[in-house]
Amino acid sequence: MNPTTSTLSSTDSFPLGVLRLNGRFHAVAGQAIPEGATILRLQGSTRPDATRYSIQVGWQEHLETFVPLEDESALDRWQVRFMNHSCDPNTRIADLQVIALRDIAAHEELTFDYNTTEWEMSESFACECGHCDGQRIAGFANLTAEEQRARLHRIPQYLRSRMK
Repeated sequence: MNPTTSTLSSTDSFPLGVLRLNGRFHAVAGQAIPEGATILRLQGSTRPDATRYSIQVGWQEHLETFVPLEDESALDRWQVRFMNHSCDPNTRIADLQVIALRDIAAHEELTFDYNTTEWEMSESFACECGHCDGQRIAGFANLTAEEQRARLHRIPQYLRSRMK
């Protein structure tokens, strides 16, 4: 099944798409993406508190990504909203950019580890990524010191400064 692709904006180099499968949305690569590539730049309004759909980008700075699903044009403009969590992600978020951690195949789902952007999740959840035993995803603050160190190469400075 090939998802429909669209480009987010002129600052983004790779076409992305949103695939709906089994009632869930997934952001997918529209073409192969090489390791280290900037996939897209995050834009939008920020707020001081976390929401279910925001992405933390600094202390008391959360980029709001909520869009009503009834607005089909949102699928073209806000693919980052549909990037799901994975304990073995293929992207990371740093300096308002989504960056490929490894080569990503065309039509592969784009994922990131929510524990690498959020200090405290506004709503924790049991992981369903298939790479772990269903651990609780609750934010970087709730990881053990060992788990924090294992993510060191994927975390922004605002989280590094608070490591255990």
